[in-house]
Amino acid sequence: MQLADYFKSKMSIPDESTFPELLELVNNNLSAQITEADNEAESASDRGAKRVLTWNRKVTTMLGALIERYEKEGDAMLENTNVYVCGICGFIYIGDNPPAVCPICKVPSLKFVQIRKEA
Repeated sequence: MQLADYFKSKMSIPDESTFPELLELVNNNLSAQITEADNEAESASDRGAKRVLTWNRKVTTMLGALIERYEKEGDAMLENTNVYVCGICGFIYIGDNPPAVCPICKVPSLKFVQIRKEA
């Protein structure tokens, strides 16, 4: 809970953003916010927070790649497929079915939430 509160206090969410603005937010999260939180977790010897921050860094990096891909491909990227999000770490998966195990936090597929289904 403290980690979530920390990130909420550090971010502002714009109503609408361009792709470059979204990528800037992602990069800022990677370069400054996660690093700052990681330093605080290290100072507190909080192994759990450090583990979650490692997941966050990986998921945020992948999110940046998805934003760049969507900018190039547009809605075609999501045609005839589903979108799933890991309820534990936030990993986003685009495909017919979620992976059997989350590649980031290693939870089983039952922890994935389907957020978009192509008809």
